[in-house]
Amino acid sequence: MSLKRHAITSAAWALSGSLLERALGFIFFAVVIRHVGVSQVGLIAIAATLVDLTTAISSTGFGERVMRDRDLTHTETSTVFWVHTGLSLGMALVLAGVAPWIADFYEQPDLGLVIPVLCIAIVLNAWIVVPSSLLARDFRYRSLATLSVGATIASGLVALPLAIAGAGAWALVAQRLAGSIFYALTVGFISHWRPAFAFCPRTARGTIAFGLPLLATTTIQTLANSILILVGGYMLGPVAAGFLRVAQRLADMLQQVALMPVSRVYMPVFSSIGADTGRRHNAILRIVDTMSIALMLVFGMTAAIAGPLVQVVFGADWSAAAPLFVIMSLIAPSLPIGGLLWPVAAALGKTRYVLYFAVMNVALQFVLAGIGVNFGMEALTASNTLRAWIMIVPNALFLAHVSNTPIRPVLALLIAPSLAACAGWSAAHCVPAPLNSALLHICVSAGVFGVTYLAILLLLARSRLAGLLQQARALLPQHAHQG
Repeated sequence: MSLKRHAITSAAWALSGSLLERALGFIFFAVVIRHVGVSQVGLIAIAATLVDLTTAISSTGFGERVMRDRDLTHTETSTVFWVHTGLSLGMALVLAGVAPWIADFYEQPDLGLVIPVLCIAIVLNAWIVVPSSLLARDFRYRSLATLSVGATIASGLVALPLAIAGAGAWALVAQRLAGSIFYALTVGFISHWRPAFAFCPRTARGTIAFGLPLLATTTIQTLANSILILVGGYMLGPVAAGFLRVAQRLADMLQQVALMPVSRVYMPVFSSIGADTGRRHNAILRIVDTMSIALMLVFGMTAAIAGPLVQVVFGADWSAAAPLFVIMSLIAPSLPIGGLLWPVAAALGKTRYVLYFAVMNVALQFVLAGIGVNFGMEALTASNTLRAWIMIVPNALFLAHVSNTPIRPVLALLIAPSLAACAGWSAAHCVPAPLNSALLHICVSAGVFGVTYLAILLLLARSRLAGLLQQARALLPQHAHQG
């Protein structure tokens, strides 16, 4: 099968699996937090953000190392696994050890108990990365989708009864751990990979050398994504962190549904393309073209219905999260280009260049967040959106530099979908809200947005829409034959 067919089919499986996984996960989360207080959700958001930051740091480069080199032996992949496991265990112990000081810093004593328990997920992640990366390297995205859906169901089935029984924040802790345990126990069986009791010092040194340039970048990028919760939780309290977390969860779900499934294919695709500049240029343009249209549609439509959607899904107690999500949705134009930086740089062996822009990104975010938090949750959220907009052109310049791709065609692809999303949002808000029916309000506003968005795209980018439909028809016959 051709690389293009592999990529399209893999993206289709990843997308379908992610849609189901995120839908189920979002439903479980929405039901669980109806039984958990806002401040408790904020407390877990702070703890989980710190754990996620530690996980990202301890996992940097290991998956990319496996996906980048298709000639690794079993001893070499086992070495990657043992190095990762040792680093993850050490990082988990460090975070658990400093948990009492973190609890004092935030003036939340429960953090001293919650953080050490959640640290178990850091170690479990080490048992997931290598076999998952092997599946991704071989384009086995149907298997990855099955694993993700299974983990989501397992976590929800554990958390729901605990939340209903009044377990509070611990229901959310159990939800996170249950999914990780299920994934860690099953991914080895599906991938047919088990770590050998073998260690290759040369491979270990090579893996560390490969990951070090990514380490600083990952730390900085993850920290940038964590600033809203960490700064908001400290300056505005756990209640504000709870509202920020729900708005962020909705934004993350949309990003994961529309962007993450396809982005999982980026690294294998660009690694396979190698030094072929022409193919790399075409791949970048095709990806930005597709993702700009999809992301503007998804984020714009959800922003248009944010008010009644939050009320229906999470309940009236969470209505303050709606305007926060609307502000967060404005980052959509930055995502198609931003999502390409890492995989393109890693595939070309130019990961150190990502660090420069990551430093710029997090420094800008710290400055803007430090200003915005003094004016409340909305201003803090707007600081992140402003940072994303400021970074669009620098990110595009960087992508053009490392990939030898002209910047102007890439930026031009963002214009039509952005205009269409703005027109759709404006049209949806010109329609009077139906009385006493949030669901009808959602349907009417979403319909108006969708029709307006499509009409503007047909006017400004008819050929691009035709190309997307042609790609969709091309992959349909292949679904039944891939795994």
